[in-house]
Amino acid sequence: MISVRIKAPQLTYQRHYFADRPHRDAAPRLVEFSCCRSLARQPLFSRRAEHTKLIELRPRGSELIDTLPKQCRYEIRRAERDGVACTTQVDFREYFTFHTEFCRSKDRPAPSWQFLTAHREHLLITKAMLGTGTLAMHAHLVDPEASRCRLFTSSSLFRREKDSAARGMIGRANRYLHYWDMQQMAARGLEIYDFGGYAPDTADPSLVRLNEFKDSFGGKLAQESTYVSLPLALSRQALSLVRRATRSTVGPAGVLRGELQPESHSGR
Repeated sequence: MISVRIKAPQLTYQRHYFADRPHRDAAPRLVEFSCCRSLARQPLFSRRAEHTKLIELRPRGSELIDTLPKQCRYEIRRAERDGVACTTQVDFREYFTFHTEFCRSKDRPAPSWQFLTAHREHLLITKAMLGTGTLAMHAHLVDPEASRCRLFTSSSLFRREKDSAARGMIGRANRYLHYWDMQQMAARGLEIYDFGGYAPDTADPSLVRLNEFKDSFGGKLAQESTYVSLPLALSRQALSLVRRATRSTVGPAGVLRGELQPESHSGR
């Protein structure tokens, strides 16, 4: 299980990833349990149902590509022929800057430096490059105990490219980076590659495209749970009411930064 301390504006709480279910003795505290296997209601916690796409990292190594769908294999091999190279040698500030630019290109709030650094010791960051240019970056939460990694952020700047060939190159590089990441995780003995969220039955076009991208790798759809202690749920509700009251009194307020929702950070 991974544990991090989240310091958001006006609220500090503990977040745990990959527990089977929430711990009862944690119920009186400000705490959240994400990516839990349990689907049952738990006393003194509110439950949010979630979905994600999981890829089994067996067989290991180069044979992994044979488990992927045909079109996915083609695009991965084309990226290799194009000369795309991948590495784990990524400076954390470079990652932060690149992901912030990605969020701006999608016109959405970027996670704060404090939020990302709270997870830093549990992240494996990778990037795909062509020559000296960065095409895509991924960050994964890695839990050796759970034998699982979860896509935490996925970033590329293809929206800023007007040339369709350049956009296609970035898309293939991003796909190749996912495959390369899977190989890295398998080499570390992990068994599950988690795509970091899935939105079944969504009508949002951007989420539909994201689902299709994840589906193109195969894998299986899994349902999980996030459990929020009642004190934390009530604290969030109170802060939301205060922000709404403030907006109605003094006009529009800024977006609360520092939090990522499971389906909001793993986009292309």
